Amino acid sequence: MAECDLLAANIGSCSDTTSKGFATIGYVGNHSQATPTLNLSTGLVTNLTSTGNIYEVYQKGNNPFSDLTFSATERKTGMVFGKEIKVFVKGITPASALSVKALAGASVFMILKQLGEHGSAKYPILGIESPMRCTGVAWSAEEGAFEVTLAENNADMPALFLWKTDESTTDSLIAGLLPS
Repeated sequence: MAECDLLAANIGSCSDTTSKGFATIGYVGNHSQATPTLNLSTGLVTNLTSTGNIYEVYQKGNNPFSDLTFSATERKTGMVFGKEIKVFVKGITPASALSVKALAGASVFMILKQLGEHGSAKYPILGIESPMRCTGVAWSAEEGAFEVTLAENNADMPALFLWKTDESTTDSLIAGLLPS
């Protein structure tokens, strides 16, 4: 039972084999092109449209996006003030490369997917209420992808979550914003 108690602190229950943390894939989009349907009292973004694309981004390692601080209980999320996070953009074609380069200097938002979470807390969305800044875009020959550097504008932001009815509908919403 002691082993199960230790595991439960990390995975929620002994029958759940998914470790908590963030999925390796997140999504970044231009804040000025996004139109969220936002309910601050519930902390939910119930719909999101964009006149531009959002891009799949990833971080390598066993604990991706661990440089973010996140508390669903306190409804706060963000990074240590002034901190930057580096991500790589997936699936870039020559045609979409100019769009990604256009993110440099732009205000952006980022959607993440939490592992081991279910329901409306599964998809934290950063930068919708107070946009993050894209402080750099550079080609990484080693990764074969663009490295995008994001910096926060505020140290402490309310935790907001993208949630449209259920997980499947939310996943479909995100997929509809990706380049075709």
